[in-house]
Amino acid sequence: MKKNEDQVMTTHLAFFNASDLGWSKQLKGYIRRFVQQESDVDDIYQDTCLKMMELNQKDHIHNSQSYAKRVAKNLIIDQSRSAFKQHEAMLEEPECKKSDLDTLIDYQQRLVIYQKILKDTPSTRRDVFVRYRIKGQSKEQICQEMGLSLEAVNKHITRMLTHLKAAIARELEK
Repeated sequence: MKKNEDQVMTTHLAFFNASDLGWSKQLKGYIRRFVQQESDVDDIYQDTCLKMMELNQKDHIHNSQSYAKRVAKNLIIDQSRSAFKQHEAMLEEPECKKSDLDTLIDYQQRLVIYQKILKDTPSTRRDVFVRYRIKGQSKEQICQEMGLSLEAVNKHITRMLTHLKAAIARELEK
């Protein structure tokens, strides 16, 4: 016999009449009515035996078989509540955040693509875009500093964004 089986048998004999070994099968049958997995039946049976042994040491139980059924039923209820809570917790999809390394790699790859694209862009368009998107200058500031109209600044930004989008799509196809 394994160690656990010895413990269960000792526990079994501690609170059941040693001559009534059929009670073990009866209790397992009772548990089996409420539990689907055979391994769960064995677990609940063992837990019931352990609880009964602990209770027998503290108090004398007059009807140990009825009390054992009640203990088993409570353990089954506790187990189903625990399983329900675990299921309930998994109803929401866990959020998967990118690791710092993934974020850094993505950033570096985008930076390389942007640098390639900006290098091949006309200088005025590049300067307007860098001032607006990277340095955070307002369109009015860019107009004043570069001597351009607001319409020209808007066109440079729009064309640069269109060019970036197309270039990134080409890079991703490679």
